[in-house]
Formats: sequence, structure tokens, C-alpha cells
Amino acid sequence: MLNTLAENQNVFNSAYAKGCTMEDTHLIRIYKSSTGIRRNEYGKVLEERGILRRDKEGRLIPTYSYRNYFF
Repeated sequence: MLNTLAENQNVFNSAYAKGCTMEDTHLIRIYKSSTGIRRNEYGKVLEERGILRRDKEGRLIPTYSYRNYFF
């Protein structure tokens, strides 16, 4: 169980660090195709950049600036 938690923490840290260095368009593509912990971390980076925001229920939804990145 401790190994699983350590692995999840490594994935958590690496996904966030990778997301911080990516361009917006690339990050959005990866966010759309990822699942689980990686998706949450990429979503956090997109939220910090103002591309996604949280609604009343805590779900990530696109902001107006997100429209500029549809492809």
C-alpha cells in the first residue's frame, strides 16, 4: 500500500511539473486524452492559467479564453 501511495505521489508531482512547462495548446490536448491523477494535475495547471475554472460543484469547466484553443 505504501508503494502505491509513493507511486501516485510521483505521478502527481511529475504531471504537474510537466504541465507547467508545456504550451497551452499541447497541455489542452494532453488534458483531454489523460485520465486519473494526471488529468487532475493538468487541470490544475490549466486552472492556474485561466483556461479552466471550477463551478459550484467543484468541476472544472472551460472559461471564455478556452474558446481560443479549440482545434
